[in-house]
Amino acid sequence: MPHPHPTTHWRTDRPAEGFYTSALTADPTRAVRTFLPEQYQARYPYPLLVLFHGRGGNEEQVLKLAPRVSRRNFVAISFRGPTAIGRRADGSPACTWDAADAGRSADAVVEAVTQTRRTCHVHSERVYLVGIGDGATAAYQAAFALGDKVAGVVAVNGSLPRSQSKVPLFRLDQVRRQRVLIAQSAANPTAGLLEAMRDHKLFYAAGADVQFARFKSPGTLPAELLTAVNKWVIDRVNAETEALVAR
Repeated sequence: MPHPHPTTHWRTDRPAEGFYTSALTADPTRAVRTFLPEQYQARYPYPLLVLFHGRGGNEEQVLKLAPRVSRRNFVAISFRGPTAIGRRADGSPACTWDAADAGRSADAVVEAVTQTRRTCHVHSERVYLVGIGDGATAAYQAAFALGDKVAGVVAVNGSLPRSQSKVPLFRLDQVRRQRVLIAQSAANPTAGLLEAMRDHKLFYAAGADVQFARFKSPGTLPAELLTAVNKWVIDRVNAETEALVAR
C-alpha cells in the first residue's frame, strides 16, 4: 500500500497466469483468491484490482470476472465477505458484507494487498477497489477508511453506505479526494439506478473525480460494462505515467 517512499517487490521467476489461493494471516478462515494475467511480467508494476463480490457471492465467484475485465492488464484479488448467508447453487458459501464490519474489511484489504505484493509485482499506488452490488458499498467503506492508500473505486450496480433513513454516510473530506467510476447496468432495478445517480451528484458536488456510466446491454454485468472498467483504470494509469514523465 502507498507510503511516503513507495517500494515495489517482485519475483525474479515467472509464475504462470491463472488463479491461486491463499488465506489472510490474521483470519485464516477468509480465503484470498489471486488472478495473474496472461504473459505475466515479473518486472512490470501491475495495477491491482481488489474485487468485492455482491450479496450471495464469494471470492471464487467474483474473481472469475477478472479475465473478463482484462486478461493482461491487471493482477486481481478477491476475498470473502464476513457474513455467511447460506450456500450457492453449486454448494459454495454464499456471503455478504456487514456495514458494522467496515473496519475489519479495510484491514483485510491492507493485509491481502500486502501479501500479494510479496509474490507479485504490484504498483503500490495503483490499487483499485471494485465492488458489485452490496460489495460496492463495502468497497466505498474500505476506500473511505484507507484514504490515499487506494487509487480509486469502481461501484458496479451499488451505492454509497447509507443509514436506515437512507442518508449517505461519509465525511466530505473522504469523498472529495476519491476517484470513482459509478457503473450501472440496465438490469439493475430503477431504485438502484436513482440512488447511484444521487451518489454521482454528491461526489461531483464535493469536487471528486467521478464518472457515471449506464449500459443498456442485457445482463447484470454486460461485456461493455467490464470493458469500460478496464478503460477507466488504464486511462488513469496512463495519465499518471505521462505526468511523471513530464516532470
